[in-house]
Formats: sequence, C-alpha cells, structure tokens
Amino acid sequence: MKKRHLLRWIILGAAFAGAGAAFSACQKEEDNQLEILSAVNAVGPALSDFEKELLYNSDFYYDMLSYKQKQVYIELLRACRDYKKYVEMEHVVDTNDLFTACYALDHDHPEFFWATDYVAYQTDGMVSSLEYGFEGDIQAEAEKVYSAADQIIAGMDEGISDHDKIKYIFDAVTSQTDYEENEYDQDMRSVALDKASVCAGYSRAFQYLAKKSGIDCAYVEGVAYNFNGEEEEPHAWNIVKLGDDHYWVDVTWGDTQPDESGYTAPISYAYFLVDDNELFKTHSLDTKVYGESREDMIHEFFMPKCGDPSLDYYKSTGKYFSDYTRASASDYIGTYISNGDTDFIEMKFADHDDYLSALYDLVGGDDPYVYTIIERMEGAKASFDAQVSYIQDDALNILSIIIE
Repeated sequence: MKKRHLLRWIILGAAFAGAGAAFSACQKEEDNQLEILSAVNAVGPALSDFEKELLYNSDFYYDMLSYKQKQVYIELLRACRDYKKYVEMEHVVDTNDLFTACYALDHDHPEFFWATDYVAYQTDGMVSSLEYGFEGDIQAEAEKVYSAADQIIAGMDEGISDHDKIKYIFDAVTSQTDYEENEYDQDMRSVALDKASVCAGYSRAFQYLAKKSGIDCAYVEGVAYNFNGEEEEPHAWNIVKLGDDHYWVDVTWGDTQPDESGYTAPISYAYFLVDDNELFKTHSLDTKVYGESREDMIHEFFMPKCGDPSLDYYKSTGKYFSDYTRASASDYIGTYISNGDTDFIEMKFADHDDYLSALYDLVGGDDPYVYTIIERMEGAKASFDAQVSYIQDDALNILSIIIE
C-alpha cells in the first residue's frame, strides 16, 4: 500500500531587538535570594492611593529596589501618569540608581511605552532632570493604544477564573498578531494598533492585558535557544502569579508560523503556565542592569521560583504520557479518529527516550504505526487515502500528528 509521509516543520518566531540591556545566560538563583532582597528593600516612600493603584500587580521589580531607587521610580511614575516629557528630579541620584529605577519602571509598566527612550541631565555629577524622547502628543497616543487594548479585555467573559483570564489573553494576543518586525515592535503599540510584532511587543501587550485583568504579571528578558543549545538569540517573555505560585508564559512561542507549504499549526501551549524545569530547557534569564558600559553590571533582579508543574497544558488536557506503548497510542489516536478530529493530535512525553520511541514507531521508519491505527479505525481503504504529517519538538518531547 502506498503511504504518503510529509514532514511539516513549524518555525516559532523569537526575534527581539535590544532595548537598553545586554543579554547573557545566567544560572537559576537560590530560593531565598528574592525573599532576602524584598525584605531588605521593603521600606519605600509614602504613596497616595492612586499611586498604590498604579503599582498593583506591578511590583516584581519595584519591590527589589533600594529606598532611593524607589523614590526615583515613584517620581517617574508620577510623571508618566501625567504624560510629562520632562521631569525635574526632586531627589537627585547618581546614574546607577537612575538606570536601575528606569529599568524597573519599564519592566513593570508596559503602558508607559514612551519611557524607554530618555536623556538624563547631570548637575555636579548627579542626575537632576530627565527628558523622554517621544515625539508627538503622548496622551493622545496613549489613549488610542489603551482603547484598542481594552477592546480585547471587553471580549472576556465575566466571572471567569484567573487561569481562564490568562488563557483568554494568551489566545487573544496570538490569534490577532502577526509575527513581523515594525516601527513599534518593542512596545505594546505594535500589538494593540498594528496587530504585528516580535517578542518584546507580544510580551508587553500580554503583561498590560494581564495587569488590567487583575493578574500579577512581569516582563522578563533573556535568551532562547534550541534543544542542542544552538541558535541562541535575545528573547522576552512573562512571569505570572496564580494563587501562591508563579508560572512562566511565552506568548510569542504560542503564535505558530506557516511552514513552506502554507500550513499553520494551531496555537501552541508548550510554554503556557510552565515551571522552571520546562522553561529553562530552551530559555535563560538575564535580569541584569548595565551602566553606561555593557561591561558594567550595576544591579541584578531575581525572579521567583516557578516550581509547580501541575498547570502544564498537556497534563491538564490528557495529552501527557508517562511512557510510550502502542496500546496507549492506539487508544489515544483512535479516539481522535472516531471523533473526526484528526487535524492536530498532540502527545507530550515525560521521558525523552519514550518520545523518541513514539516518534520513530508512530511516524518514522519504513512502516509508521500510525497507519495501522488508521486502518483499524476506518478500514483498509483509509490507509490508501490518509496523508500523515507531523511536527516534532525535541526540547519538550512533544509530537504532533496531522491526519488528512
């Protein structure tokens, strides 16, 4: 019998242009480092109720600043709240404290998209004022962006869980955004207005929408690479808090791209609410702040541990396999065939060797076993008509099968 076998390779976009910080791989930190830093820097300047509201769901970086850096952060927060281009500093600081406070504000507040480009003026070696380089009417542009973003939130069902809010935002950003570079691809305007961006824009838009929906969320930078540690490149993603636990979300890698034939796989949840063990197979953090020289590291932030694997999409939807057997594969794939839902069948394996066994046995070699499953379910004629293709994710042990 003739068996047509195609390989469809879906490339996930991950470009990220530099945004004021250098990137290098760093090791995961000890569990208590973040807690120690937060305790040391817990005291901050007095805030109005409105300023506290601006900080809500946004304190990942603010909480790790020194008292002096928090003063600068709040000054800039007030200026951005009022759409000011020029800030006369009430508390003069050195450039290291300014750079650190600006980094924290930028990573906590994607809605202040104009605040990434600034010039600082010094008096007697201390920063006395700051001017943002944004051209045009900041408030008019901001209101246009916020209105477009809020339309996305308006489509969210009322009363849903925080988990479902995150999934709604994940789906909304990936489904309405094309992966491509453009003028504003380093901020949320690219997603809200242009519907096209790279990872910085995806992640900042996700962060804004999550915060507006009451979700604790931060923007994170680092590098991403493939299973063999090759093709390393700068990247950005998010960390969210659900209950008492933190989870990683990479919305950019959820937006699958067309292959050479034009086929586009459904949204990928391979990096949706994952733990450290899954994320760090292909991602590495860099939360360092650099001074005027890329050789001069002046501060380092620490992310919370993400140690809970229970919200892994594949585990929660029955697509996760502790091992590979023909019997379990037959039952699983057979159910999809019976339901007529064969356009995308995903299987994630706990062990890499089991994943390789499934890859070779089901869709590899001279006699792929998936055709035997199809034949048993639909009759001998089906094996002549069925066309099988697949996508392999060697890093996360995910095999996706398409039967047409």
